[in-house]
This record gives sequence, structure tokens and C-alpha cells, in this order.
Amino acid sequence: MNKNDFIFKNRVYIFSFLLFILLNISFFYLTRYYSFHKAEEKVEDFLLNVKALRNFVSHGQKNEIYSLKEQNILEKGFFSPVLMSSTYISARVNEEYNELLKNINRPPIKIRFSSINPRNPNNKASDLEADLLKKFNKKELSVYKEVVKTEYGDALYYAVPTKITTDACMRCHSDPKIAPTGLIEIYGNKAGFYEHKGDIRAMLSTLYPMEAEYKDSAMLFLILLCSSFIIFSLIIIFFNKYTKILHKNNSLLKERIDLEVSNNKEKDLLILQQSKMASMGEMIENITHQWKQPLSAMMTQSTGTLLQKELGIVDEKAYVKTLENVVSNVNYLSTTIYFFKEFFTGEREKKVLQPKILIEKVCNVIISSIKRHSIQIENNIDASIKIKSYENELIQVFLNIINNAKDALVEQDNAKTRYIIIDATDTEDYLEISIKDNAGGIKEEYLKKIF
Repeated sequence: MNKNDFIFKNRVYIFSFLLFILLNISFFYLTRYYSFHKAEEKVEDFLLNVKALRNFVSHGQKNEIYSLKEQNILEKGFFSPVLMSSTYISARVNEEYNELLKNINRPPIKIRFSSINPRNPNNKASDLEADLLKKFNKKELSVYKEVVKTEYGDALYYAVPTKITTDACMRCHSDPKIAPTGLIEIYGNKAGFYEHKGDIRAMLSTLYPMEAEYKDSAMLFLILLCSSFIIFSLIIIFFNKYTKILHKNNSLLKERIDLEVSNNKEKDLLILQQSKMASMGEMIENITHQWKQPLSAMMTQSTGTLLQKELGIVDEKAYVKTLENVVSNVNYLSTTIYFFKEFFTGEREKKVLQPKILIEKVCNVIISSIKRHSIQIENNIDASIKIKSYENELIQVFLNIINNAKDALVEQDNAKTRYIIIDATDTEDYLEISIKDNAGGIKEEYLKKIF
């Protein structure tokens, strides 16, 4: 078995295998996307908690401290990052959170505040962070995310801008002269000042470990892989079973067809034999009709000559003429017998033939019957048309068709003019011969029997 045969025979299995591979590649990427999406959701929830903490510090805790300042319970220049810096507090809470994660052997989820003009040098924006800040301010981005490599494996890097600088923010981030003295004492009067209202001063980013999501996606992929394997296995099993049943039915059908073909061949042979016998009977009738006149002439001439001999009045010239007529009639009879012999026992060899002459031979065979029923035959085939085929078989085909046309015409009204018209159309690929009559066409119930 060559390669092409193998592929053709097993095409269903090869297609199923390729489909199985493609399907599971799709499952792999879909589960990866699922893990990325689940990580996104968890990061968004995580950062939402950080935002809630910062809002509480900015709007709750700070306002309470400002109220204590107005009541002179605290000094006007009081500032403590532990109480008043939402950035500081969020970072410290995150450190505590990661310590708890460490105690249960889980990788940390770190947050980072970064700014181009930070108070804490540790929060100085990198080139990437500075570029992102510019895009956040220009409204080109609202969020940035990508999967990066870390010491704990793949992690989702997720960055969002912090809130826009407001009037409340300007207390500590505009002119250092109006900032709390406690803030100046801790951070100095250089960094973190001279910001502008409406700007995004900082961005918040986190690195979320993807390990747990990868495990979930791997488990989901394994479930899908096993499910698809089971489904494809069941399909293959069903296909094999169906194929066996189909092959069995095809074998039975083939046997039945072979039997019917064999029976039909026997019927065809019987019909052919009956057709030949019928043709022979008609040929004998035609021979009888064609011989009748020559034999009658020979009998008349022979009897007349014999009578003249007995009476002693034989004329030499008349006698010779009579013998010549007898020889001519004998030759005609011999030619007729030879033609019919050739018709039934012609050699089975392809020859270059002229359809026009073949039609003329057929007409000569049945000429007596044609004349008797007053049928006109028009042979319009061009004498230059030639084909290579079996002479005897073509003659039999033409004879059967013309005889059928003749029989149909005989059944019609005798007063009606009867004719059979034979034409031929020669093309580069084939020769089309049409035999038409005015007998009214083939009855519909007989059309299915024509082959």
C-alpha cells in the first residue's frame, strides 16, 4: 500500500486525529485566556480594596485630624504619615498582608506607588512607569497589563492611575510654605511639591502571581482533554461499527446486484436469441418474396422453351436469350443468398464503414415489406461520412430500429402517408444518426423499457 492509498483508506481517522489536535490546542489557549481573565478579576478586586483604604484615609482619617487641629487638640503643623498618608498606610498594610501570605507559603502580592516627583525616593518612577504616567495624563491609557516573569514564576503586571490631584491634595503638594511643618520636617521642602490641580501625580501597580490560575487552567484543560478524548473515541467506535455494518450491507447488496446482473444477462441472451429468430423468420419471408419473381420468370421461360422444343419451332436467338435470362436470375438468387448469409454470419472485425451504404443494405433486406406497406424511406446521410465499427452489429441495430418504425407505421391509418427519415450529424467527437417516422412517437409506458 502506497502513501496515497493509506491516506485515502484512513482519511476519516486522520481527519479525526487532526481535529482532535486542533480542538485541544484551542482548549489550551482558551484555558490560558481564562486564567488571565480570572487573574484580572482578582487583581481588580485587590486594587479596589487598596482604593477603599486610601479613600478612608483621605476622607475619613485626614478629616478627623484636621478637625482636631481646628480644636487645637493637635498642633496646626502636625503631620504623621502613619495617620495621614494614604500611600504610606497602603504600602504598610500591603507589607503586613504579604507577611501573612508568607506564613501560609503563598507568593506575595506586592503593590507599588510610583511618581515622577515622589517624596519617597523608593517611589521614583522607572522609564516604563514614567511613560505610562504620561499616557495616563494624555488619556491614551486607562489601564496597562501584561504577563511578566518573576522569581515566583509568571505574574500579571497591572497598573492604573491614582486619583486626579484636587484642592485637598494641594495642601500638601503645592507650595511647601503652606504645607504642614511636620511634613517638611520629615520629607524636606523639595520633593513632592509644585504639583498642578487636575494632573495624575502617581500610578498604582501590582504583580499578581499566576501560579494558582495556571493550576486551575491546567485542571480545566485536563478535563476538556479527557472529555474530548472520550467523545472522539466514542465517535471512532461508532464509526467503526457503522462502517462494518455498511460494508456488510454493501457486500450483500453487491451479491444481490451480481445475481440480478447474471439473471439479466441470461434474459438478454434469451431476448437476443428470440430477436435473432424473429429476424431470421422475417429474412426468410423477404427471401421468399425476392425469389418469387425470378423463380416465376425462370419457370415461365423454361416451360415456353420446352414447349417450343417439343413443337420443333425453337428459335436459336430466342433460345440463347432465354438461357441468358435464366443465368441472370440464378446469379440474382445467389447474390441474395450471399447477402443474407453475410448479414447473419459477418466477421467480428472493426472496419471503416459508410453509414449511408449500411442503411441501403438494411433497406434492401426489407424492401419487399417496405413496398408492400407503402412506406417511403429517405436516406439523407452524406456518402462522405465514414466511421470505424462492427458492420454486422450496426446493421442489426439499424434493422431493429427501422423495423420498429415500420411496425408502428403499419398500425396507423392506411390513408396517412408513411415515411421514415434518416439523417446524420458528424462532429469532431461523435457521429449522431437519427431515425424519425410519423407514427406518433413511443408510448410513455414503454419509455422505461428502452435501453
